Amino acid sequence: MVMKNTARRAGMRSTIHPHTFRHSFATNLLKNNANVVSIKEMLGHDNIQTTMTYPKSHPNKHTETEIKLIKDMRRRNPNIGLQDLWIKLKKRGYTRTQPALFKVLKRLKRHQDKTNNRPMRPLDYKSPKQVLEEYKNKQLEK
Repeated sequence: MVMKNTARRAGMRSTIHPHTFRHSFATNLLKNNANVVSIKEMLGHDNIQTTMTYPKSHPNKHTETEIKLIKDMRRRNPNIGLQDLWIKLKKRGYTRTQPALFKVLKRLKRHQDKTNNRPMRPLDYKSPKQVLEEYKNKQLEK
């Protein structure tokens, strides 16, 4: 009853239970990169998987600001490679690793797909004999 009255006075419309505070506490700790094992012990869970069900979003998930930065940078530099893009993002405050960037680009479908569907053609190959003859011919022309 005390919690319901307090929530009502605070202007909260949803139902509040003691477990709501427990859930909020665990989620906030996980989002701020607290040690999962410590949280597990604080909450009294037997299994770490139970603790990992708390966050609504994974702590390693990119923020909206990071995704906006990636989209803007990729839009302005559509043809640069992953490493160059990562370096440009690092200069603007991006703190994640290259594999994390690749996963986001792949999820956003903004990565460069190096595969092309053109049929392969053999390279022009000249035998050493042909190269030597061309060289001699060039020398004679001089």
